[in-house]
Amino acid sequence: MPEREKLIVKMLGDIFYDVVPKERATYCVKDSAICVRVLKHFGVHAEIQNCQLWCLTNDQNYAIGFLGKPPTEGKWDGHAICRTKSFFVDCASFHLKTQFNIEVPLVIVGRIFQIPSQIIARCDLPNDSHLLWLYPPPRVPKRQPIHPLIRIKYFADEIIRRMEQKMRSDAVQ
Repeated sequence: MPEREKLIVKMLGDIFYDVVPKERATYCVKDSAICVRVLKHFGVHAEIQNCQLWCLTNDQNYAIGFLGKPPTEGKWDGHAICRTKSFFVDCASFHLKTQFNIEVPLVIVGRIFQIPSQIIARCDLPNDSHLLWLYPPPRVPKRQPIHPLIRIKYFADEIIRRMEQKMRSDAVQ
């Protein structure tokens, strides 16, 4: 299962922004909900994981999510990823670009740490920066915003269609 899970998670990451408009690249809960729906369709257990996203550079550290900011219209003081037993998909790391002008991939797929830790996952960027996904700090509100299920279903269904088409194409070759 881990190899199949890895293949499906990677394919999802590769296709995601071929379907979902790139201007939605900072809607972490919605993006994660789309991923969860797609992965469950393929028999991979997945869930939305609240987290903090940290970027460590040579000069400074940056954080996204659960920073104690008061709620504002349309803003959530949190970050979320889609996680499986072994992997994660972050389709909203683009917050680092919009807020701090840090170059990051639109989609990051990686392994979940398999030992008990405050760190969920880690990714090294080409510019000597490092990304860390950490569990939210204690005693912070973790309630996620609600997104219309119809939009999540629409994008998930199209991603599923394309993934199934690619799987059929790959099987023929």
